[in-house]
Amino acid sequence: MFRARAPLASNCSRATAASGPSVSVRPSLLPNAGLGLFAARAFEADAVVPGCTYGGDALTLMEARRREDKAYLMALHFNVHVDASDARTCLGYLARYVNDAEAELPEVTNSVSSPGPETKRNNAAFAKDPERRLARLRTTRAVAEGEELTAAYGAQYWRLKAAKG
Repeated sequence: MFRARAPLASNCSRATAASGPSVSVRPSLLPNAGLGLFAARAFEADAVVPGCTYGGDALTLMEARRREDKAYLMALHFNVHVDASDARTCLGYLARYVNDAEAELPEVTNSVSSPGPETKRNNAAFAKDPERRLARLRTTRAVAEGEELTAAYGAQYWRLKAAKG
């Protein structure tokens, strides 16, 4: 069971990762996605992407619920959330540029289906660490150099986005 060791506070200033040899930020290949995160080298399946974490202002559940803009809000635990919406103060958290490739699929369901040849599938996942108030990016399959790193945002993110219009 998770036990908070310290009160929640902003940890953006503690970010130390920088764009280096493992990833680069550039325009996404996904439609309407803005910037994306790309592998600057090949990765094996189940590899932690070095220097690629998701973090930001640490919030309790109630603080997170009061945020108007939830686009960069990630729940790490029931009462531990991080908001990476301010790129100026969260420069080191490169995983904020990871997009969800499966969001482009017409049917976002839990059904098991065989992907077609042009179906986009995510190639990474977030490994959440509520004690450190961040999530690390881990590949879910082999990723080629130059490939965009993508991970699921979760159904709740897309429900909130659809409700906002």
